[in-house]
Formats: sequence, C-alpha cells, structure tokens
Amino acid sequence: MSESHQLGRRTVLGAIMAVPAVIATGSMARALGVSQSLAGSATAPSADDVGKVMASLRFGMFVHFNPSSLVGREISWGRNAARPGEGPGNQFRDPSVKTDPVYDAAYRSFLPETDWATKLAATAKAAGMTYLVFTTKHHDGYPNFRADNVSRSFYADYADTSLGRSGRDLTQEIADAARSAGLKLGFYYSPRDWTQPDYGRGDYATYHSYMMEHLRQLLTQYGKVDFLWYDSIPYADRKPFNPPELLTVPRELQPGILINDRAYSSMGFQPVPQELAGDFDTPEGKVGAFNLTRPWESCMSITPDAWSWQSGQRMSDFPAVLRSLASTAVGDGSLLLNVPPTKTGYLEDRVLSVLSQVGDWMGSNKQTIIGTRGGPYRSGDAGGATYTGSTIYLHITGDLRPVKLRLPALKATVKSITTLDGRPVTFSAAAQGDLFLDLAGITKTDSDLVLQLAVDRPMSPEFVTDRPISWNTSEAMVYEHTSYAGAGVSLPLGSYTSARLSALGAGFGISSIRVPRGYRVLGYPGDDFTGTPWTFIADAPDVGPANDVIKSLKVTFDPAAYFRLVNVTDGLLLDSGGNVANGSDLKQWEPGGSPNLQWQAEELGNGYYKLVNRANGMAADGWGATGFGSPARQSAWNGSANQQWQITDRGSGRYSVANRTSGLVLDGGGQVPSGSVTKQWEWGTSTNLLWTFESVG
Repeated sequence: MSESHQLGRRTVLGAIMAVPAVIATGSMARALGVSQSLAGSATAPSADDVGKVMASLRFGMFVHFNPSSLVGREISWGRNAARPGEGPGNQFRDPSVKTDPVYDAAYRSFLPETDWATKLAATAKAAGMTYLVFTTKHHDGYPNFRADNVSRSFYADYADTSLGRSGRDLTQEIADAARSAGLKLGFYYSPRDWTQPDYGRGDYATYHSYMMEHLRQLLTQYGKVDFLWYDSIPYADRKPFNPPELLTVPRELQPGILINDRAYSSMGFQPVPQELAGDFDTPEGKVGAFNLTRPWESCMSITPDAWSWQSGQRMSDFPAVLRSLASTAVGDGSLLLNVPPTKTGYLEDRVLSVLSQVGDWMGSNKQTIIGTRGGPYRSGDAGGATYTGSTIYLHITGDLRPVKLRLPALKATVKSITTLDGRPVTFSAAAQGDLFLDLAGITKTDSDLVLQLAVDRPMSPEFVTDRPISWNTSEAMVYEHTSYAGAGVSLPLGSYTSARLSALGAGFGISSIRVPRGYRVLGYPGDDFTGTPWTFIADAPDVGPANDVIKSLKVTFDPAAYFRLVNVTDGLLLDSGGNVANGSDLKQWEPGGSPNLQWQAEELGNGYYKLVNRANGMAADGWGATGFGSPARQSAWNGSANQQWQITDRGSGRYSVANRTSGLVLDGGGQVPSGSVTKQWEWGTSTNLLWTFESVG
C-alpha cells in the first residue's frame, strides 16, 4: 500500500500485436468465466453494473505478502533505501542510499510452505469472504510470479533463489486456490518500482514497456481475473504511461474486469480526470462515506499499523472488524480486509482466531451483508441499514442507549420489526412518519446488532432518506397514556400551542413524557403558555397532576445543563479559549473535556437564548450589525440583542444558531483546523451552519 501512491512503453504496437485476437470475443469471455452482465465488452462498465457486482461480493481478503515477511518489516516501506518516483513526503531520509543489505537480500531465501495458498483461501471462505486480492508486485519491485522479463528487474538472479529453483509460481498457486474455494480473484499491481533500473533513472517511457509485459502476462496466463488493483504511478506527469492504456488494455485482455481508481493517480502531482478514474474508489485505512452513485471499497488491515507481517503488531479484535464490515455495507461499500501472512505463508493464530469469529457471525448474518445495498436509511453514529427486496436490515453498530432509536420516515410502510431470530421489537410512529424503536430488553452481544424490517414494497435507491438513523437524544416524546403507552409524538426544541400540538398529532391528553438529557419540558395548563407550568427535566412515566391537563408546552434546554456545540461539517467544538479578554473571538477546537468547550443555553422567555461559557462566564456575542464572515465574539452578559440567539431545530438533532441583531448564524467555515475563528453567515443549506448540542454528563 501507499504511505502518503502509471504504465510504460517500449513498442506498443508490438505489444498489442502479441494479444490473441480472440481475447475480446464472447467465447473467450465464457472460457474465462466472465459474468454475462459485463462480458464481451472492453468498454468501461456503468457505475450501476459495477455497484451490482460489488454488492454481490461485499467482503474480500487482501493479501500483502512477499520476502519482506522474512525480515519482519513493512512491505516496501521497510526497505531502508532510496524511493525514486515518490512525492516529497514519502522520500527516504537519505536518498543517496541505493540498497538495503538486509531487505534486498531476503528474496534469496523466500520459500513459503507448499500449502500456504490453499490454507489462506480456505480461511477466507470460512470467514464469509467472497473474493481475494493478491499482491503480485509491490513498490519494492519483487515479482510474486515467474515474470518472463525478470532479467530487466533488480531480481535478475531469481532463477538461482530458493523459490526460483523450486519451479513454483505463487500467483498461480493463489489463483488456483482462490478458484477452488469459490472466491473471485483480484491482482494487486504497483506501477511504482523503486528497484527497476529504468524506473530508478526516471525513464518512465522505457519502464512502461516492462510494466506492460507484466500486466499482459498476469492477465493472459492465470485464467479469469475479476479485479485489477493498481497502487498509483510515480509522482510525475502521466504522459509516459500512455493514458488510457492502463484501463483499456486490461479490459481487452479480461472482458468484465473491474479496475480501481489508482491507475493514473500520481499521489497528488496532478488531478485525475473522471475518464481515468477507474470503476471504484478505494478509501484506505478507513470506512468510506455513504455513496450510492460511485462504487467504493475500503481497504483496511487487520493490523492497522502494518500491511505485511511484523512481529508484535497491534491487531484489530473481532468487534472492531465486525464494525468495519457492517459500516462499509451500510454505506453501500465493500470491505477488503488485509491479512499479513508470516514468512511461511501461514497466518498467525491470533489472526485466525478473529477471522474464525467473523466466520461464525457471518454464518447467521451473511444475508444482511452479501448481496445487499446500502440504505434506505443513511448511516450515522448509531449505525445504518442494508436492504434487499422488501427486507431492510438495521445494523446498530453504536452503543445502545436508554432512549428510543429514531428511523426517518420512508415512502413505504414498515409492517414489522424483529430481531434476526424472530423476537418482535416494539415501535411507534410519530405524526411526521418517523418510527421510534423501543429497545428495552434487547441485548447487544456483538458490536453489530441486526434487526430485520419487513416493508410493503421492494426498496431501491429512490427510497433512500436524507437523514441517518439516530438516538432520540434531542427531542421530547409525549404520550397519550401513562408508561409511554398509546399514541406518541416527538417534539424537538420549540414552543407548541394547542393548535400546533393537534396539527402534529398530539391533540390527546398528555399522560407521560420522555425528556432527553440536558433538556426540559414546560407543560402549561392554558393555551399560549399561560398559567403556572409543570417542569420536567427527566422522564416522567406519569405526569401526575398534569395528566390530561397540559394544553401547551415548551421544549427547551435545561438552563442548569452544559453542552458541547459541535459543528456538523468539521466536527470541531465551539471554543471560548478560557480566560480571555472581553471581545475575544470565539474559535473551534477538537473534541475534549475542557470547560472552555462547554456552554449553558438559557431560554430568555422571548424565544431567544443566551449562551454562557462554563470556563469564563462570558456570553456568545454577535457584535452588532456585522457583515457575512464576521467573527462571533464573547463578552460579559449585558442583555443586549447582540447576545441573544435563536436556536432552531433543523432535523436529526441539528440546529442553526442565529443572532437576534444581525440574523446571521454561527458558521464553522468548513473543513478548518483546530483554533479557527467561528464566523457568522446568512442562513443557507450548508452543513457549516449546523451544530449539534451534546449534553455534558
């Protein structure tokens, strides 16, 4: 893989002439096992076709393995020598060092056990994986196959090494093993090669021919190849790599092959145009974002700090792997999980143990991952969903909370909700169509709790909501009967007259109330907030004397509570900076427990709030009739309109915070670094203008 990420050319005409004429024909496609939906065409497949193929697979094994495992160093990056063609941040500390006497000699003793590939493929199959991607060549240039042009490489004496004398071909072994296990097959190939002489001189045009010979061999001598996984060209102009040849030639040789997005990535040297971006994206070391329009695959290592085997590496446990798997599926992505074989080709026992647990879970949950699409609910902190046909699988990957789980309204009717083993889950519908799930009594034994929803029609992308599932931590719930029984309606922050309550479906007599932490509910015996209110700052299964008497109410923040205000775009918190001068700018800071980041929100009785910092006691201040982009400040409370803020619920627990004087709202400014000034802007649709209020316990 890449620590921070094109093909060559000698005589392209001769290379093309060497391709058998039958390669692109339907008969050859059938002989190679190409799926008929993508077979017979050397053109780029549609995003929809790619998405369907990847949905049918969803979970694969990535195998980073070569002589680096003999010395227990990171593949390629553990080689202590120059790295030609790398960007400024990836250079070795001393570029004058051309070889590594330890790393560069390891290949001469490299000889995995003869059954390594069959054991590895069997492990992948047992873990519920459906495909396998093998490193045929990494940046160190070692060919994990019997390269016909090895004499042009750094490893010209390959025939005299242990593996060379054995007559074995590791790529052939893993290809045969994968197919025997019923797995789809992918080849990883790095277009960078730090040890190849032409590449080292920067003669990429000549190097291109060397590389193309590799690719033609890999894509014609090893049977059906389903994926080609590039890992970026050098930090240089892409012209010597003959765009779009890295995409067109593989498609001619292997009709239906899917190619990742790194064929013409130069690690930031120049942007990659859409026509060279391949078939799917590859977020590395993290779960990708929810995306239904562009297929994607997260590549993550079970040893997060290393791709190849190294002794004593930190390793992800079963709950972490399961969360990654579920989180990719609900985002409509795939997980390519890397495992690092030791020098024998075998996996460590601790890796096998985790994969065995994954396999046990997949034994009863596979249908919720493989063959599903992400949605129809957006994924969020609580989890997400997958679907197939008229069945939705809700994956709750976050911690269970003592509140109800909110599912955004669908353009469909949910008929029932159960656990996978058939136990019913109680749920109620709000007037707005959202569903509230009561998970009391439901235990979570794994890091992913799966619930099954039966709906009245088959799901498709058009049903996907624009809101995530979420815990109902920002809205009160009022119920018709005591003990939260009968009709229930959710009420976000705001004021509710009798008419408004009736319009929302809460015209019944209120008998019980759930109050989110850090909030309060004021219930008035008269309409329009008249009379002495009853105050509720915690759940009330029976409102007592207020039973059936409340005619209007307010949901406000509890003035005694403190909150962290988190910007939706950048995830940074509103920050006072502590003991600062009157008039100092409000900034944003990374999450933490400092009182500088905690605020009281006190409702003033006029629909506006004052926001008071816990550390310095000063109030957030808009500083008058300012223009767009002006900083928000802080000063001692004086009661002016500059210090009053209208906090408006914008759905899913997100709020805008607008100044009374200027009407401008607090603005995070986008993806900004810690310490950036919080500004003010006119209200619009940007998430820069939205904040969540996290109650501080």
